[in-house]
This record gives sequence, structure tokens and C-alpha cells, in this order.
Amino acid sequence: MSISWRNDRSILEVANAVSEPLRAAAGPGRGDPPLRDRPLAGPGEVAAHYAEDEHTEAAAIAEFIGARWRPAIPRGGEAAPPVTAAVLCRKRAQFQAIRDALRSRGIPVEVVGLGGLLTAPEVTDLVAALQTAHDPSRGDALMRLLTGPRLRLGAADLHALAEWSGEPAGRAPASRQRPDHLRRGRRRRCRRAQHIDAARRPATSGVDEPARTVPEPGGPRSGSGI
Repeated sequence: MSISWRNDRSILEVANAVSEPLRAAAGPGRGDPPLRDRPLAGPGEVAAHYAEDEHTEAAAIAEFIGARWRPAIPRGGEAAPPVTAAVLCRKRAQFQAIRDALRSRGIPVEVVGLGGLLTAPEVTDLVAALQTAHDPSRGDALMRLLTGPRLRLGAADLHALAEWSGEPAGRAPASRQRPDHLRRGRRRRCRRAQHIDAARRPATSGVDEPARTVPEPGGPRSGSGI
């Protein structure tokens, strides 16, 4: 497709100038042809902006689009066409910042392609669940699920889970196999982890707050009581 149906003439002139070295390196007749404008294309406008970091860049992009974006406006029995925009990113890591900046201004965003879909937090959690179910050795995927927004297990909870995990198989907890000085050091680390967890928790809790206990074959056991 050598005809650009979205861009005006000046944008295509800049794009063709930037891509000219690539066409020259490909050789005569082998590179892509220069882009051509659509019928009734306007003159267009080219603007450049240099940002200090990706978040500043995302904010500038959102401000630029927000000043021009317009949803479909009903007019009698018809609707005026919306004014939309497309953002081309140099790398996939930029998707999240730009998407957040646009949504913070009330602009609907659709990330095209599978790569953009995989950066959505809810999809990433689903992929982690599938990876854990398929391969139990994927500790990175399991840790994302355990420490994510649904379970929200803290460091003390993970210590308790590690202790309890050996008991169903008939093994004594690791803490009972260690010398006294190592068990004391572990208790100190767990207490520090409890303080960190307490500082991170919200001041109030409700019925949706997950239970911070780990079951024990012989009875209930607190996740922080190690």
C-alpha cells in the first residue's frame, strides 16, 4: 500500500525523506515505493517535540491529541465523523505510558496488535496463571500471582507458605531442621517483613480484604506467626 489514507502531504514528504536512505540501500526496484497522498489530501503540518523522558513525552502526546480529538457527534439523524489519531511507537515498552496518559484525559485507546495486548495488567496476570499451570517450575509467574492485586501476599505470608509447603509431603518444616541461631535469625527477618507488610497495607479493611492465613494440616496457622 503506497497510498496513505490518513496523512496529509507534508507528513508524507517528511516520511519519504527519512526513509529515502533505506530505499537507496535496497537498490533500484527492490525497496518500497515512496508514499503517495490520498485524493483531496490537505497540506498538513509537521511538528517536532523533544522530551526529557518517556513520561514527559507521553504527556506531550496526550496533550497534542487531546486538543484535536473529537468523538462522533450526533447531528439530527446523522453523526459527524470523529477526529481520531494514531501513535506509532519506537518500541513496545512505550505503550503503557502513552496509554495511561491518554486515558487520564478521557481519550479512548486501543492498542493494535498482540504485543500491545500482552502489556495489559489483566492479560499479563492471565498469562502468568497459564504459565504456572503448564510449568510448575515457573517461579516468576507464580510470584506475580501471589504478590499481585488479587492475592496481595506479603513477605511474611510467603515465608509462612514456604514453611507450610513441606508439611503435606511428610517433611518437617525447614525451621525445625535449622540450628537455634538460624531459627532466631529467621524470626527476626519475619518480624521485619511483618512491619513492612503492615506499612504497605491500607489503614482500613473490609470484607474483600484477603485472609492472611495459611492452613496447616493439623489446624489453622497464622501466616505471620513463624
